[in-house]
Amino acid sequence: MIIDTNQYSSEQLPKSGEELWSAADSISKEVKDSWKKGKLYKFNKGIEVQTYSTTKKGEQWLCRISKHKLSKPQYSKVLYTLLGVEEGPEGKWIMPDRSRRSIIEAQYIDVLKRVNVEEEVNGWVRINSQYELSGPLAARDFNQWVYPMEPSKDANGVESSLVISLRANTDTKPENKAKGHVPAWYVSVERLEYNYTTSEFTWLNCSASDAGGNIPKWLQSATIAKTVAQDVPNLFDYLGMN
Repeated sequence: MIIDTNQYSSEQLPKSGEELWSAADSISKEVKDSWKKGKLYKFNKGIEVQTYSTTKKGEQWLCRISKHKLSKPQYSKVLYTLLGVEEGPEGKWIMPDRSRRSIIEAQYIDVLKRVNVEEEVNGWVRINSQYELSGPLAARDFNQWVYPMEPSKDANGVESSLVISLRANTDTKPENKAKGHVPAWYVSVERLEYNYTTSEFTWLNCSASDAGGNIPKWLQSATIAKTVAQDVPNLFDYLGMN
């Protein structure tokens, strides 16, 4: 399995874009068929986020799916934020900076306080990020590899793009350890799909994670769904679309 919860060095990262697309596409498409349907979260302005869950190799995975009616300009704005692409002179999507979407995340995810870009290897961007959890809990330190994939349109006029995040086998920096930061991890598959005929945008995110420290996994599992569902209205608030 190319996409899993293992740690990866730069030498171990998957190098085939086709294999990555196939693996991520497979995970995103199996959700409705075989994952357990969870709670439906309802937010202002008619935003609804459906959650699903499953277990892979002993780790719980959570998925959220939301659908939105977007005009082409709105879709372009969403893609810029979630994928880091923009329209080139010939109307094709281009990605001038593969780290852009990771940096923008800190502007609409409440608990994400900092993102540092460490290096880029064969299209993968290694980032170090800091999440602030609620109450007296220490900050969480994440080291991730992120691989955004440009949109591709099928014969039916449906355009899809993917973002894959894997664990980096990088230790927490000494200065962050000195501040009491706790190492944590997540892996994820994000699928962005737009139907040019119906103007329907589908946003899917599947992830597995561990906040580390003394937080029991059962407690993490009980609270993570609401947290990831909240990312959806946060994004549209940030973009001024709510």
